[in-house]
Amino acid sequence: YWADVGSAAAGFQDGAIYQMPKGGGAIVTLAAGLQSVGPLAVDAHNVYWTTAYAGCPPPADGGACPPSSGTVDQMPIGGGRVQPLAVGQPLPFDLAVDATNVYWSNAGAGDAGPSLWTVPIGGGPASQLLAGHLETGAGPGGLAVDERDVYWAGVNDAGVSAVFSMPKGGGPITTVAAGLTSVVDLEVDATNAYWWSPEVLLDGGQSGSVSAAPLAGATSFTLLAGDTLGRPTAQDAASLYLAAPSAVLSLPKIGAAAPANVCGGQPGVQGVARDATNVYWLLTGPSGELGGMVVSAPLP
Repeated sequence: YWADVGSAAAGFQDGAIYQMPKGGGAIVTLAAGLQSVGPLAVDAHNVYWTTAYAGCPPPADGGACPPSSGTVDQMPIGGGRVQPLAVGQPLPFDLAVDATNVYWSNAGAGDAGPSLWTVPIGGGPASQLLAGHLETGAGPGGLAVDERDVYWAGVNDAGVSAVFSMPKGGGPITTVAAGLTSVVDLEVDATNAYWWSPEVLLDGGQSGSVSAAPLAGATSFTLLAGDTLGRPTAQDAASLYLAAPSAVLSLPKIGAAAPANVCGGQPGVQGVARDATNVYWLLTGPSGELGGMVVSAPLP
């Protein structure tokens, strides 16, 4: 499953959600005509996604999208009716799902600031879990859930990037790690949180580091890999799988080795997923062209 955000020439009004057999085959368009499709999540029954705008007039009409026109949507695997779970969302930018609920964060409207929300799978009243202290500028991937808690990339009272957690039903907030330059592509397993922190270099370039910290919180975090552009977007029991600009990498969670090359020479890697036997990733095409690809390779 993957999302196509749409074409800038069409005002990002031609976004779509697609489905394809893992071994290759016919591509199924699950939903089309979406505006600025955001992060995508899948469980055993449904596909979930966000749109930044819905129901806005085409650019040729001279209209402007209202600030709170985003949605959180659900559709059965295989296709069916699109069910809006939440509407009136100001720029939703992260998405996660567990066995019973969908979670997302949005940029907020006016002076309200960013906020974190949840809604039952299948629909129901949406609840705000948190207001403020979310990191909105690092891109998607700053939200994760496990059986008990929700984790997010945020900013503490001193304005410093951090990783936080709180019980899903609300409760005290735990600082998992603080003192970070930023937090991108947050992953959690049964014991630790993992993330990539970008750093701007003196020559104007960018590198970063992959780090880990216990879910219960700690006074410091563990550096797993430095000087890397690989962002963790998938995992298994032993390794993280990193999406780098021109390669897919694997990295041991214990930090005993440098990232290993799963598949290099892959320009424009946009994200990595995995199952029991393979790694999958998306490649962007040249600007303005329909040249993107979905690629797979056996797990190393």
